[in-house]
Amino acid sequence: MEDLDSWAVSGIRLCLAKNVLANVVGEKTVKSVWEELKSLHQTKSLLNYLYLKEQLHTLKMNEGTSVGDHLGTLNGIVSELESIEVKVEDEDMALQLIWYPPSTFKHLKPTLMYGKETLSF
Repeated sequence: MEDLDSWAVSGIRLCLAKNVLANVVGEKTVKSVWEELKSLHQTKSLLNYLYLKEQLHTLKMNEGTSVGDHLGTLNGIVSELESIEVKVEDEDMALQLIWYPPSTFKHLKPTLMYGKETLSF
């Protein structure tokens, strides 16, 4: 079982960026590597909360970006917020898409906003 754990730790290390790898270099088990990564990236600190909220509220779809890629980025930010127990309302996600489209999608903004009683993602 130790060989399997060592093999898994090695596999995880191969997937990490150098700056992240430096934080787990002394860890010997998958559990300890995972706990260290979790403490680095899923902290419930005010700084992490504010950073993720800023990412959510300033995310803009750049010209040439596919809608699918943009939605993937948005959903990733929402997932990170939910992992630190922050609920993102469906309406907030819909508004984020409406407020920041690239210029080629500007004509959709009035269509999506007016004549609606509710907004849903």
